[in-house]
Amino acid sequence: MALAAALLCGCQKINDLESRMKTAEADISTLKSDVAKLVAAVEKNYSITGVNETAEGYTITLSNGTSINLKNGSDGKDGDAVLKSIASEDGTVVITLIDGSVYRLPMAEDYPLKAVKSVTYIPDFADGKATVTYMKPEDATAEMKFMVRPASAVTALMKAVEAGSVKILPFSTTVATRSLTDVVTELSCRSFSMDPDGLLTVKVDASGLGEAFFAGKSAAAIAVVISDGVSEISSAFVPLVAECTALEYGGVLYGTAKMADGKTWMTENLRYLPEGYVPCSDLGNVIGGVYMPVVMNEDKSAAAFGTAADVEKQGYLYQSEVALGLKVGDLKSEEDAKALEGTRGICPEGWHIPTINDIIGLVGKAVSPIVTNAEAPYYDGKNGSIQMLNADGFNLFACGAVTIQDNTKTSATLMGRANNYDYITSGFICGSTYAGCTVKDDVLTNIQFFGMMPMTNKATEAEFTANGSKLSYRIAAAVRCVKD
Repeated sequence: MALAAALLCGCQKINDLESRMKTAEADISTLKSDVAKLVAAVEKNYSITGVNETAEGYTITLSNGTSINLKNGSDGKDGDAVLKSIASEDGTVVITLIDGSVYRLPMAEDYPLKAVKSVTYIPDFADGKATVTYMKPEDATAEMKFMVRPASAVTALMKAVEAGSVKILPFSTTVATRSLTDVVTELSCRSFSMDPDGLLTVKVDASGLGEAFFAGKSAAAIAVVISDGVSEISSAFVPLVAECTALEYGGVLYGTAKMADGKTWMTENLRYLPEGYVPCSDLGNVIGGVYMPVVMNEDKSAAAFGTAADVEKQGYLYQSEVALGLKVGDLKSEEDAKALEGTRGICPEGWHIPTINDIIGLVGKAVSPIVTNAEAPYYDGKNGSIQMLNADGFNLFACGAVTIQDNTKTSATLMGRANNYDYITSGFICGSTYAGCTVKDDVLTNIQFFGMMPMTNKATEAEFTANGSKLSYRIAAAVRCVKD
């Protein structure tokens, strides 16, 4: 029994020793971590916003919102870096450790990020990932939203950003799926905005993520750092997923974008040439079906037909029957026209010519008659806004039109030139919703469809409009397709 008691006592001492060793190791690990934070603070020029005495030493709060705990020590063993002294000298805090290390950090009085406590990512999808959209990797963009708290700090922060004293710095980390090697890269902002409620929207140039990411051979994440050169505050790293927005059709790549109406639209005018058609540039041919784009002539005095190079930028112009998948002259009744709403037409499979609901849901207004949807995302309170559309990547512009009022006309005119402007200022985009017809002497002379009319004949870009509008079926207009 005595032997057993001795053995038990010995085991207990061994257990106590192991426990104490583990506790000591944990303390040393924590100590090393805090000293590493101190070293990093000096390297990054952080300032000290607070020094609070604790039962064991001091807690030092840094301008980036983090804190360091340093324990008092006078008899630390060799290698133990514990606090020997802390003092203030002319606005500088001097920290001396037992091992002889001395660290100097300025005491912050005021700085732009002082009131900011957190920057939190607001995901668009349940998986919490951010999407990198691209047609080509060199054009890749990641748009992300963050909540800056408290909201009361945002006004001062916005002023500091506008003044250039605060920068928005995106950083990415990419990890090769095989080597698991971590690479951190500083990216650049394409644009950013903040609202008074604290919502920060950042569009990041994501081309620096590298070929491996776009080929699916590496994973990536991104964080946004707000820095004033003295302090910084960062979001957590957010995982990224790549989404190619290019649509290949007829051997041509088209840009697409999911707009705030929840629908995916082409962001380029169609330049598809249906079988049997040759692009027309003859104003005497009123049933050409497909026409060359409209541009200003060399001396800017009049509108003119463009060249193949202009087609690459602007696309072709299509008479409604051709845009809707028919031949010129096929439409002969109101009933046939009504049946074409939402038709694929000459769009790629799975896409369609816009309906009036597509148009109103996007820009919020149509004319003749006037219909408004104040909830539409690109309605500015008066009109559909080209500036708002293009801020989200819609790439809309006034593309002109070939005007043929009805099927009795024998010549066409070019639409788009306005006095005092040296560029095309109006145009049409084809639609598929029936809007009316004209009958003279029991003969159908005209059919109208609702399309979209971009107008840029205003003093500023903020005034450029894009509303729904009626257009005659023989007018040749641009085509933008909407995904089903």
